[in-house]
Amino acid sequence: MIPYYFSGLLLAALWSPSQEIRSIEVGGMSIDWQETADAWIFTLTAPTDGWVALGFNEQNNIVHANLIMGAMKNGEVVFEDQYVVGAGLHPMIETLGGTAAIYGLWGKEATGRTTVGFSIPKVSNDGFHKNLSAGSQVWLICAYSVSDDFDHHSRMREHVRVKL
Repeated sequence: MIPYYFSGLLLAALWSPSQEIRSIEVGGMSIDWQETADAWIFTLTAPTDGWVALGFNEQNNIVHANLIMGAMKNGEVVFEDQYVVGAGLHPMIETLGGTAAIYGLWGKEATGRTTVGFSIPKVSNDGFHKNLSAGSQVWLICAYSVSDDFDHHSRMREHVRVKL
């Protein structure tokens, strides 16, 4: 699935050729991830011009998940680092007193497909993020929407348990 180009930059440089790239397909959406020394790099691609999202939880539940949402709006990539406090309630972590942890944000939208990428630290910096150590089991909440509005309901949402 890589290399990716965004604003003329080769984003494959973010990926380390010495580390395995893992991939899954869920509901028409693909998720790729790779471990670095202190973080995970994720790339999400979905058949939509709307937002794409990936949540992390210890349980098979969206509630209490760290939810990362990304979209392309007016040619610019936008992201929110959220925490799901209840069904349909997923405020940005900063509004709950935490600090956004995602970085290395990028994205592209072409021919009805949205692709976004981000990095997230392995070790949680507050109670809203998950510790994501290599070899651990985690539930991924995979979703996308037809809208760029992060409050718009998902067209697809599935939960899958993976080993990092």
